[in-house]
Amino acid sequence: MKISNTIIKSLLAKLPNQEVVFYGAGENMKAILRAYRECGLNFDYTIWDINAQNILTVQGERVSKPDLETVVRGKTAVITIGEPFINFTVSRRLALLGYNVINAPKELSETAGGGVSL
Repeated sequence: MKISNTIIKSLLAKLPNQEVVFYGAGENMKAILRAYRECGLNFDYTIWDINAQNILTVQGERVSKPDLETVVRGKTAVITIGEPFINFTVSRRLALLGYNVINAPKELSETAGGGVSL
């Protein structure tokens, strides 16, 4: 069962009104971008994916290689990767760099009552 745009929009509404990094340029990111546009939100974001050389854009938005070296404080990163091990690995790495990490697949599944995916 797919998660509705309403549930995705509830996640987006929780994001700070500052630049957000979305990590992952697959189907989950496409669903998030659709909801972002429908909501008329206006915060800056960057899309990172380790395969940026193969995935140049997602719905017309540029995809960049991730910066996994620079230490930040208080910036938000939303992990959109559904595969649990990769999601965990990326989440942990970004948290160690000082990002406030949101696990989008987990957060959205819990909001929807579990048992669903983006």
